Amino acid sequence: MPTSQFGELAQVNSYGIAVSASSNADYTLSGEDRNGDVSGNDPNLTFKVGDEVTFSVNVAHCGTTWRNESSSRY
Repeated sequence: MPTSQFGELAQVNSYGIAVSASSNADYTLSGEDRNGDVSGNDPNLTFKVGDEVTFSVNVAHCGTTWRNESSSRY
C-alpha cells in the first residue's frame, strides 16, 4: 500500500473512464476522477499517485475498430 511522504498510508482509489472518438479531432471521455464526474471532449483528469485508473477504449479509425481495457496505477 502506498504511503505519503510522512509515512502514513495514502488513500488509494479506483476509477473507470470510457473513451470513444467519432473523429481524429477529439476523444470523448465519460467516467470519474478525483474531482467527481468527467465527460465530454478532451476533459482534464485528476488523479493521485497510487490511484488505479481503468480506461475502456473503443475507438474506430480508418474503418478499423480498436478496443482495449487496461488498468494502471499512477
